[in-house]
Amino acid sequence: IELLGRPFERSFLKQTLVVQYPVKLAFMRCPENLGRGEVATLEIGVQNISRMPYGSCEGSGGMVVLQIHFDQRIIPVAAANIGMSLVPYTVTYDPNIRDSMYIQMHNIPPGETVTVQITIQMESRAELFDRCFWQADVYLRDKLIEYNFEKIRVSPFYTPADPPADVLMVTGSAITRREFVFWQSILESLNVTVDFWDTDRYNGFSVDRSLNSRHQVTWEGRYAGRMILYPHTDLQSLWGVDIVRHFHGANFREGPVVESNSSMVLFMPSTAHRLPQ
Repeated sequence: IELLGRPFERSFLKQTLVVQYPVKLAFMRCPENLGRGEVATLEIGVQNISRMPYGSCEGSGGMVVLQIHFDQRIIPVAAANIGMSLVPYTVTYDPNIRDSMYIQMHNIPPGETVTVQITIQMESRAELFDRCFWQADVYLRDKLIEYNFEKIRVSPFYTPADPPADVLMVTGSAITRREFVFWQSILESLNVTVDFWDTDRYNGFSVDRSLNSRHQVTWEGRYAGRMILYPHTDLQSLWGVDIVRHFHGANFREGPVVESNSSMVLFMPSTAHRLPQ
C-alpha cells in the first residue's frame, strides 16, 4: 500500500465477515389474545439468506424442518394443514403424541421467505388471563440451529345480558392470572355477578382506538346503578362523559340531574401508563 508515493509494507486492510446459517426464522406471528374455544392462525416465516435453494428439492443445500411445541391449552387443528396442495411444505402431526408437529420445507428459493400457516384453537377449559406459550425450532440437516417462542393471553369475551351483571370488570394485558384470582375471590365472597370488558381484545374502552368510534356492541350505558371495576386504569382510553352518564344517565344535559346513589366506580391507575399532566 502506498500513500503520497511512500510504501507502507506492513499495512493491512481489515474487514469483518458475518458467518451465519443460510436459513433463519424471519418472523413468528400470532394473536396477542384468544378467548376460550376461539380459532386463529399462526404464521412462521422461514427465510433463505443464501444463494442456493434449501429444503427437499433437487440441488438443495440441505433439508430444513420446523418442529412446533405447543402449550397443552393450544390445540392444533391439524386437518386444516395436512393434505393441502400448492404449499411449499408438508405438515405431519399426531394428536396423541406431544410435540409431534413437524413441517418439512420443500423449497425455499434463494433470498426468499416461505410462510408456514398453522390453524390452532384455544382450549375451552383454559384459565382466563393465563399466558400460553408456543415455540418454533429450526433444524438444518438434522441439527437444531435456531428457536424462538411467542405467547397468547387467554382473554374474556364480552357477552352482554339483560339485565346486565352487578359488576363490569375492565381487564387488559396488565392483569395477571394471580391478580385476577384475587379479585375473583373478593367478588365471589360478595355474591355478585360479573361481566368482563377486555381493552386489548376490543381495542379500547370508551371507543375502538383503530376507528376512534364507539364499538358496535358497547358497555356504555348498560351499567347504571351498578359498579365498574377497572384495575390498571388507562385514563387515556376513558372518556370522562362516560363516567358522568354512568352516575346521572345518558340525558344528563337535557334536564334535571338524576342521582344514582347505587352507581359505583373503582379505578386504580396503572404504572404502565403515563397519567395526563
